[in-house]
Amino acid sequence: MKSSPIAKTLTLFGALALALITMVFAFSGPVMAQATTGRLTGTVVDPNGGVIGGTTVTVKNDATGAEKQFTTGTDGSFVISDLQPGKYTVTATPTSGFSTKVVTGVNIKVGEVTDLKVALDVGQPSATVTITGNTEELVQTTSQQ
Repeated sequence: MKSSPIAKTLTLFGALALALITMVFAFSGPVMAQATTGRLTGTVVDPNGGVIGGTTVTVKNDATGAEKQFTTGTDGSFVISDLQPGKYTVTATPTSGFSTKVVTGVNIKVGEVTDLKVALDVGQPSATVTITGNTEELVQTTSQQ
């Protein structure tokens, strides 16, 4: 059976259209995905700026009460991901030699990384130092890429 030139053209056009539609769906997934959470990163330091490893950092969502914990490495850094947007209370509890520090009002925003430097005071972990007020001055926020 012989096919006409019009039928060949329509078949070719249909195959091309199907290929283009497939490519649009295959490559649009990452573009359509949007962040729904934020991330808190930071470093725990002593009064002289030296890092303090082994500190337990707890973040508590002020609205929901949900908590996450992280123990700093030897470099004193911490990363807490997948935080719902909102205000958080951050508590840094050292193992010894320094007072526990509580920072309130840390604002986590969707799709952004909030960087927080927590400077501990010399003392006992049972003593608590609380920082309240305008944390925008204490916190650096950057957008996630």
